[in-house]
Amino acid sequence: MPTARGTLLVTDFGGSPVAFVDPASGPVGSVEAGTAPYGPAAGTDGRAWVATAEGVAVVDTTTRTGLGRIPYRTPSGPVTTGEYRGGGMGIALAPDGRRLYVGVNVPGGPGVLDVIDTGTRTVTAAVPVGRRPFDVDVAADGGEVYATGHDSYDVAAVRADTLAARRRTGTGPR
Repeated sequence: MPTARGTLLVTDFGGSPVAFVDPASGPVGSVEAGTAPYGPAAGTDGRAWVATAEGVAVVDTTTRTGLGRIPYRTPSGPVTTGEYRGGGMGIALAPDGRRLYVGVNVPGGPGVLDVIDTGTRTVTAAVPVGRRPFDVDVAADGGEVYATGHDSYDVAAVRADTLAARRRTGTGPR
């Protein structure tokens, strides 16, 4: 994910820092984000939001410093690393930057889409979605949010204004 300084912000869900990487010369710095950082989302204000097993880390990409973490509303089990760990996975920022959407994996159960107010840095809602929501996207107009359930083979389409969700199920593995 490109940052305000033209570097890339790189995550590794096997560790805890996020790295700033210059595409021409390699790593140029890092900042602690929390256990198992998975997905980043960048704002136009120089802040990046990173889904981790412990909460959403807020990173200032200009100063390359951590600004804290926002806890998830739904408990997701012990804090661990790896692909099947609980906590945040897919993450996306609304086009206006006022809301952040993060798919929270709850091992052994359905996931949720936490809705975060970026101004107050609080979770304002949690919407049930499919199992292991590893990818979250927002429509270009901000009207809908899509959470892909990796293990339930579905996509939840959530209206941004009402948070009403509908799910479309796929056929599963072949």
